[in-house]
Amino acid sequence: MPATEDPCAPIAPIPASEIVRFDDEADVVVYALADLRTVLERLLSAGDNGPAYMLLVRLWIGLAGQSEFSLRFLSVLPSVLSVPLFYALGRKLFDQRVGLAAGALGAFSTYQLFFAQMNKMYALVVCLTLLTSYLLLRGIETARPRAWVAYTITTTALMATHVFGVLVVPWHAVYALWCLRSDRRHLKPWLVSLGALTLPYLPFAYSRLLALVRPETLTREFTGPRDFAGMFVT
Repeated sequence: MPATEDPCAPIAPIPASEIVRFDDEADVVVYALADLRTVLERLLSAGDNGPAYMLLVRLWIGLAGQSEFSLRFLSVLPSVLSVPLFYALGRKLFDQRVGLAAGALGAFSTYQLFFAQMNKMYALVVCLTLLTSYLLLRGIETARPRAWVAYTITTTALMATHVFGVLVVPWHAVYALWCLRSDRRHLKPWLVSLGALTLPYLPFAYSRLLALVRPETLTREFTGPRDFAGMFVT
């Protein structure tokens, strides 16, 4: 897509010959079909986005093959599922009209349409983010253990799909603390869930933070911003 194009303009389906130019798509297939040792090495490296989508692609290739259509269809599924999740989340937070508006925006979002046609994890990240946010609301509303278990599992899957999935945890924590500030009985199951989502991953968090400070520790070339603090200022 040309750099001068308006990112908010409607887009047509992208021809396969155009999408195949993205190096990241090829990288997904290479990683998904790699031997177990390579997969584990990349899983433990600080420069990796997360193993869940690669492992999902590996299973999907075994079921549907590795044609361009079948690989990209894997992104269509979570993108379609995101539409009712947009509606459900908007309705639960506000009302039905907001839910319908959110569903419509999700259905016609340029970015949703774009990433639904790529063999990457971004459509799945959106779907899991919506689902875990909905489950958070269910957990706060019902205080049922199974709701918090479902929330913990879904959030774990999100973080394993892309490292930036961890960013939903602090925002969810702020919202949960605000909603449960006067109900300590409901606060306990959320704290258990929060502990399960944070404590086991502290060693991995250290390696990720080290990569931000010292990009030379990465096992492959770092293409992101070198000045992590400065990117929030500029």
